[in-house]
Amino acid sequence: MKSGVIKIGLILGLCFCMAITGSWLYQQSKIIDGEKHYNITETIEQLKAVDARWNEDVLKSRLSLTQDYDLLVNSIQSNINLEKELSSHIDTIIDESDQVNVYLGEYREKTSSKIDFVEQFKGENSILRNSFLFIPFSIQKLSDMITAYKAEINSPVNTLYNLESHIQGLLIEFLDFTAKVKSARSTDLKQRVQILQLFLQKEELPENIQAYLTIILNHVNTVLRKKPVVDDLLTTIVSLPTGASLDQVRTAYNQYYDHRVSEGRMYQTLFTAYLAALAIFATYVGLRLWNKRRIRMLTTMNEALEKKVELSKELEKAYDDLAQSKMHLVQSEKMSALGQMVAGVAHEINTPLA
Repeated sequence: MKSGVIKIGLILGLCFCMAITGSWLYQQSKIIDGEKHYNITETIEQLKAVDARWNEDVLKSRLSLTQDYDLLVNSIQSNINLEKELSSHIDTIIDESDQVNVYLGEYREKTSSKIDFVEQFKGENSILRNSFLFIPFSIQKLSDMITAYKAEINSPVNTLYNLESHIQGLLIEFLDFTAKVKSARSTDLKQRVQILQLFLQKEELPENIQAYLTIILNHVNTVLRKKPVVDDLLTTIVSLPTGASLDQVRTAYNQYYDHRVSEGRMYQTLFTAYLAALAIFATYVGLRLWNKRRIRMLTTMNEALEKKVELSKELEKAYDDLAQSKMHLVQSEKMSALGQMVAGVAHEINTPLA
């Protein structure tokens, strides 16, 4: 009884281990879902496109090709949404320690820095662009004011001619300065500003002209101060290797996917072999059980047959005994009849004739 319980326990334990092994092999043989793989690769490509458009929108804003910062905001929001989507896809299949997540973390850091720089750029470039737009028209307006004043006083004034010449020089140097991506040609413009500031200090100018010139010079100083900042921010934004980080993420993911496919196929082969081994083992056990049952049946039949043979032998012996007893009985009856006959004859012999 005790050995039977132990045997059943061993069989159940073996079945449990086989089930666990089969389940593990099946899980390992699963290759990444095709739809999920497509979503990951497609999201990375979309992020690449958004990143390129992002840089393009920054350049457009810097060159005043667009005055709408909504494009930058949309690019930032699209990037954030796509990055979250990519993270959600990757987190479901890849461990946090995997190289893909390491590169994805680096990309997040660079993107966060880029967003901060873009926010700075928006503020600084907005101020710079206002001055850019104001200065050319205001210089033309100041020239018109000087021309009107000269006509009003109806007499040549050297100071006004000199001022007018310097203002035109200011416009040319301002346009030359702003046309450069880098602020290397700022010296001439600074010197021109200093000359015009001396005009304000030394020369007697009409109040309206003096006030307007002061406003223009303030805007030019703003440009001189802000343009290097904006140019540096632009260079920093464009040079941030967010695109290269995405390439690293894509390369690492492709390597992971290829390895997972190769590994999955290997486990599929092992799982198939395991199932085949189970089938062979089950067939072997089934045959053993069937053979054992057949032997048991044959043994039972043999025992029954032996019992029948023994019974037949006993019946045969009993029959022989009965026949022999019958024979003895017949002989006894014959002897008895013979005795009676002899007795009768003797009686007849011994009895005299009447």
